[in-house]
Amino acid sequence: GWRPGYSDVIDAESAELAVMSGHVAQVFTEDEAWLAVLADLYRALTPGGLLAFESRNPEARKWEAWTRELTLRTVETPEGTVEFWHETAAVGLPLVSYDTLTRNLRTGEATTSRDVLAFRDEQALRITLEHAGFRIDNIYGDWHQTPPSATVPELIVIAQAGTRPLGRI
Repeated sequence: GWRPGYSDVIDAESAELAVMSGHVAQVFTEDEAWLAVLADLYRALTPGGLLAFESRNPEARKWEAWTRELTLRTVETPEGTVEFWHETAAVGLPLVSYDTLTRNLRTGEATTSRDVLAFRDEQALRITLEHAGFRIDNIYGDWHQTPPSATVPELIVIAQAGTRPLGRI
């Protein structure tokens, strides 16, 4: 069965498949944190187990479309209609900072929060996964298994945990 959770609390060799969804791989903006998650997942997978995740492809430069005009949405809440949107604040690859802005149309109350995502390119993903002990099975550019290129929005990664040397967990 599925077990949602955090990588640092998974029992060793307790899973045949680990999936990181929702671009969660990009929230690990510091290399140390990203490598720690990969080490945790490697430890949690049985030998030959698979890790699958997606990350936005930096070559596609999707942050350029993070503007009010292109991301504006409205939601109905008990406090009234609220509009929200995203705006890119800074790009210093691999990091991209962006703001999420909200405005309650009834009260006028507005908020802004800043987040940062890591846009690791294919080479960086390969290096960090291999450093953690994974073998890359495939990297696709989208969910239709298109090869990675500057025009595809995603990097879909399928990696396999290698056979562990004696004493390594």
